Amino acid sequence: MKKIIQIMLLFTVIATTAQEKMVSYSGIINFEASIPLFEEVNAINEKTTCILITKTGQIICWISIKDFKFKKKNDARTF
Repeated sequence: MKKIIQIMLLFTVIATTAQEKMVSYSGIINFEASIPLFEEVNAINEKTTCILITKTGQIICWISIKDFKFKKKNDARTF
């Protein structure tokens, strides 16, 4: 019985120390590059993946440029 408990504790310790990375698939990035007196440049990307490496404190993010959504103005031209 004592050996079974020790083996179970060993597996528990291994499982808890194996969590070196934390992953998030639901990130939001807001991009803004507006200048006063010019057209507003603002975009949102809701398809971001980030990884936190707990041992080193590094953060890694993957962002696709194609997934940014820009505001579109109504193009009302009269000819």
